[in-house]
Amino acid sequence: MRILVVDCYDSYTYNVCDMLQRISKDIHIVLVHWDKIAEKIWSNLHVFDAIVIGPGPGHPNDYSAVLNKFWETNIPTLGICLGFQSLCLYYGATVEKMSTLPWHGRAATVITTGESIYQGVSEVKGMRYHSLYAHNIPVKDLTILATTKEDNLAVAVQAKRAPHYGILYHPESICSTHSQTVINNFLLHVVKPSTADLPTSISSYNVRPTPFVDYSVQPCFKVCTQELSWFDPLSFIEKIERDNSFFCFLDSAKEPGEFSMLGFTTGPNAYTIHYQKSIDETTFTHCVSQQQNKKPYNIWKAVAEFMSERKAVGGLKQLPFHGGLMGVLGYEANEMTKKSASEYSRGLNAFASKTAESYVDAELAFVDRSFVFDLVQKRVYAQTLIKEEQTLENWWDELLLSDSDATSNSLSHKGDQPKTPTVTISDRKSYCKKVQDCQSYLLSGDSYELCLTDHILVQPSKSIHDFDLYKRIRNHNPASYAGFMRLPHITHLSASPERFCKFENGHCHFSPIKGTLKRTPTTNIEVAKETLLNVKDSSELNMIIDLIRNDLYQLATVNSVSVPQLYSVEEHPTVYSLVSHIYGDIKAPTTGWDVLAHSFPPGSMTGAPKLRSIQLLEELESLPRGVYSGIFGYWDASLEKGEFSVIIRSTFRYHNENIWHIGAGGAITVLSTPDGEFDEMLLKVNSVLPAFSKSN
Repeated sequence: MRILVVDCYDSYTYNVCDMLQRISKDIHIVLVHWDKIAEKIWSNLHVFDAIVIGPGPGHPNDYSAVLNKFWETNIPTLGICLGFQSLCLYYGATVEKMSTLPWHGRAATVITTGESIYQGVSEVKGMRYHSLYAHNIPVKDLTILATTKEDNLAVAVQAKRAPHYGILYHPESICSTHSQTVINNFLLHVVKPSTADLPTSISSYNVRPTPFVDYSVQPCFKVCTQELSWFDPLSFIEKIERDNSFFCFLDSAKEPGEFSMLGFTTGPNAYTIHYQKSIDETTFTHCVSQQQNKKPYNIWKAVAEFMSERKAVGGLKQLPFHGGLMGVLGYEANEMTKKSASEYSRGLNAFASKTAESYVDAELAFVDRSFVFDLVQKRVYAQTLIKEEQTLENWWDELLLSDSDATSNSLSHKGDQPKTPTVTISDRKSYCKKVQDCQSYLLSGDSYELCLTDHILVQPSKSIHDFDLYKRIRNHNPASYAGFMRLPHITHLSASPERFCKFENGHCHFSPIKGTLKRTPTTNIEVAKETLLNVKDSSELNMIIDLIRNDLYQLATVNSVSVPQLYSVEEHPTVYSLVSHIYGDIKAPTTGWDVLAHSFPPGSMTGAPKLRSIQLLEELESLPRGVYSGIFGYWDASLEKGEFSVIIRSTFRYHNENIWHIGAGGAITVLSTPDGEFDEMLLKVNSVLPAFSKSN
């Protein structure tokens, strides 16, 4: 069966595709953007057995010039959410804002007629994401098939003159029920489904992404591993890092941690990599010779090519990292945002340098020398990536002998505690106004959820050493994804609690966080569960769960994405968080790097639909986010595994400034209160800010 799926730039379209493909392995899908449908598609609509018009932001009238063409055919067509509204509008119904608050991310009870596409189904749960609704539906042209129990809203219709159907709720959502039955009933209206593949001339217009490169190349590096006597990683770094050298430290600070990793750029095969979005250029610098190689395209493709040429074999299988890529990818390192870090040079803040080249949107290192610390077994491994013709060099003894006290567990801070810094942060009134602006967009149907953030600038009262600052942040808020990275342009200090994506041997794992509760003497995990499992926080997380499922479905194998448990509450040193876990599988030639690229930036930091939300947030937020809201972590040289976390509860500095940047914010929904969102933003800032001052 051949199905054309029309994407209206929603963040759930790939969920729709997966829902269809779960019906039968014989379903062949061509996915097209609504505003970029080639003439070849229009002139060959007859080759499709069915059409599905997906959800999207805005009013259906904005899409009418294109979508009405589908309603003029006799091809079985199903419209979802925006598609439902488009069908109703085509037949003369009124589509406008709801008179009550929209049900974004909330499931309603849907009562059906038990007929047509609802044959055999009398009641379903339907996840609602709409801000607009259809009324004055012309019953001479449309039959109402389902309404909501809670507010008696028409949520499914059928045209009387053609096999056209509309569903207002999202059947593809994780929280909707009986969707496979409903979709299968729709597909039964296809008279003579084709079992043949689509003609190449048509299938070539499919916009589904593909891997950047063919990673099935012969390895050119081997991993050499040497087990050493145990030493404490923090104490060791304290002894060796005072020369301001570049290194990357991924620190499992929250107990019980499993592994920490320390990567160096001192070997003969090491590189640093930085990306400048303003000129769309990725630069690779060989750390020994300082020779540079520039690629005139984005970092995702450039790094994919680079790593495919440095594939490694060997090493201990139980270790997560054997050398390879470590670093940070800032929020603007994507094609959806227009801003870039270079805008700091335009005087957007009083501390900025005027040199645009000083600001990079991503910075990574290819480390050929590393230590991995097994925190459970108290074991340390020195690892080296070498080429076949190279001889292994003992580089670790010199480091370990550089100070005989490296095995000390002392974590004393050097120097005086800093005095109160100068902090630039939005005032309550201006931030609350932005929250209200977000809610106006939500009510008009432009977004379901907007992750608004503030950009805080911190100028220390005197020079503060970056690793001392990291230790204070770590002591105040030890986190699962803590880390310290000092690279040529950026220093990044993290106390992040949130995994973005972990991938290993074809398995991917996302862990989005939504909903934060401050820890107090009177709260415990049971109180946190009762408090966080409320309508607002759970609906926030529902929207991001569906968004991440969508991002993962772009490259995941059919029927592999799962959410075993919708919600759980995690305990952190300063807060409790509501979290979910989404899993999916990929197969060669796709790698975790491809999944990262097509899931970036993290949906928990944008809102949904992702593209439209990013565009709206860029209007509301005066400064680029920079490193904040991006990701940091590692990609192993085996190309088989890696892990990246979301850059929150963190601070970073561009080396041409004497200023530290902190980002913080929250997801704005129609249920948010402006003052509550401002207080939540301050709560998150204070997971990092106290480290800059001698008092909290």
